[in-house]
Amino acid sequence: MPTAVGIIVRKVGHLTKFNQNGDYNFLVNDFSPRYYLPILSDPTDEDTDDDGLNDDVDPDRLVMNTPPFGTDEYFEEVRQKAAKSFSGTYNRTWYADLGGLLPLYINIQREKDVIAKAELDIMMKDVNRYEKCLYTVSDENWLRFCEFFNECVMEYGTVDEELHYFRLKLNRTPSSFEELVNNKDNWYLYDKKHTRYHMNNSNNDINNVSIYISKNDYYPSYSTYWNEYNMKFVDKYGMNEVVVMPNKDLSGMSNDEIYDYLTDATHWQILTDDYKKAQNDQNFKYDPVNVGTYNYSAYDFDYINLDGTPKKTSSLSHDKYDVQPYLKDGENYGNVPGLIYGNSKKQRDKNEDYYYDNANTAVFSDYWNIGDKFR
Repeated sequence: MPTAVGIIVRKVGHLTKFNQNGDYNFLVNDFSPRYYLPILSDPTDEDTDDDGLNDDVDPDRLVMNTPPFGTDEYFEEVRQKAAKSFSGTYNRTWYADLGGLLPLYINIQREKDVIAKAELDIMMKDVNRYEKCLYTVSDENWLRFCEFFNECVMEYGTVDEELHYFRLKLNRTPSSFEELVNNKDNWYLYDKKHTRYHMNNSNNDINNVSIYISKNDYYPSYSTYWNEYNMKFVDKYGMNEVVVMPNKDLSGMSNDEIYDYLTDATHWQILTDDYKKAQNDQNFKYDPVNVGTYNYSAYDFDYINLDGTPKKTSSLSHDKYDVQPYLKDGENYGNVPGLIYGNSKKQRDKNEDYYYDNANTAVFSDYWNIGDKFR
């Protein structure tokens, strides 16, 4: 039976277990030769996988549950959240005071713009939060999500810096160039004139290598060459882009050897802005300068909507929402933040000149003739 002195000693001992912040720690002032297994998780965490669902209602507490991207349920939830956040935040009184139809139109249009921006903010937040789990979203639902996202961009009417850089998070590519070729009916191959923004440093001299210095740790600095062979593909919906380049240095190879090598689809890599992905998957190469991006507005071409109907396209709209933010009047937004390079129309034309001066054009011609969809 414990003595009164023993009870007092234990209670005093417990009091010494509090650290300077007032938190209890049973290892503090423990001089006994004991061994403990480290606790890597927080036993007090109410949401273990940080998916927004507390563990007491989460069906899978260790797996982050993504929102139902691309479903009618998700779209309705986004609309309701945007309308709720809009309510009471926008003062339309001065429009009403003006009277007449024009102020009424301005008021309605302004409301649509504000709500569209709220919808975009909600969806961008969801994508950023669940980015590591987006692979669980089917291609069909992801396309539906992207189509709705693009509609909101059109309603908002402009692409700011945040929206511009967000494009790369929407772009979804095949797992390899070989997979793309095997599903060529879903892709169009662009001619070299419309690939010029993705052929920077087009020079076949290995000693003339461009080094891109980054100010953003997420996008490491790197060097690149042989980009005159880069090919650009856009899916049949006009949204997702894929740019591929040779998977090795072609120096010292004859034109015939280059042709034989590059007409094998397994000898190409898909460009990506994800450095870690490129390190772990030989089907991808890190090149955020020349990477295929994503289109908010499809270029003027024979694209289709997800329901198979012809898509309304406009080169002017594509220029407004996709090209001009990239150029940004000389401010060099480029593809990723913190990585500056000569993304100008002058550089674009120089890239095309390198192609015709240096490349074996028969390689591109061969892929161009593979099928009617490669156009």
